[in-house]
Amino acid sequence: LAPGYSDEVIYIFLATGLEKLEIPLAQDDDEDIEVLLMSPERVAESIASGELTDAKSIAAYAMVRSSL
Repeated sequence: LAPGYSDEVIYIFLATGLEKLEIPLAQDDDEDIEVLLMSPERVAESIASGELTDAKSIAAYAMVRSSL
């Protein structure tokens, strides 16, 4: 949304010890969700190269990088 007139709150969770399961995502007709598995190093490279520009993802990475 937009700072200044929105009171949106985003919660960030760090999940560890996860396993990939082949379960299809339930999506609405107008949704386009893609799950990407990336190492912390690959995330940092994607941020540096400008490939990853989503502010929520960059902020989440910055918050947890010291614990990786």
